[in-house]
Amino acid sequence: MYRFALLATLAAALWGCEPTDDLQTCDANCSYEGRVVSVEFFGGLCASGPCTTTLDFSTPDAVELTWATVDGEDVLDHVATADVTEAGLTALDEAEAQIGDTTFDETYGCPGCDDGSAMALSLWGAVTRDLQHTQWQTGSPPSAAEKIEALALALRTELTDCAGATTGYTESCSQEATARE
Repeated sequence: MYRFALLATLAAALWGCEPTDDLQTCDANCSYEGRVVSVEFFGGLCASGPCTTTLDFSTPDAVELTWATVDGEDVLDHVATADVTEAGLTALDEAEAQIGDTTFDETYGCPGCDDGSAMALSLWGAVTRDLQHTQWQTGSPPSAAEKIEALALALRTELTDCAGATTGYTESCSQEATARE
């Protein structure tokens, strides 16, 4: 919950809109309704703890991917950032347009069942004007989230490798890893 509140605060600062006291809703002047804030990927348990990768869209024109790996006895926290190209911004706009004014259920299907991975989406609701969270089994998104899932999976691959703009969605990728204490 803390991460979502932080992302909500960042989104409010970046899009010039003040959330109300509980950081979960915004006032009548919000300009970021329907904006994707983050996508998280859950893959069960890893040696470093829960296998969670987060794709953060809270900075306009940029994207950040965070994840952890194990190197021997050390847990490394990774951060990859990249500028989003016009093609990437168009793809994000199309994904957000597909989402439109959808009010998502909290959960679709059985995320993480059968040793599969799960995805979670956080966005500002166009109608509800609050931070929405939904999750589903990777590969089985609700119909309004099909484009954001495809985009998020492509960006995760591109930023994990920082191997160049294989999708054309990012440029200037940089990556760093730090050992946990």
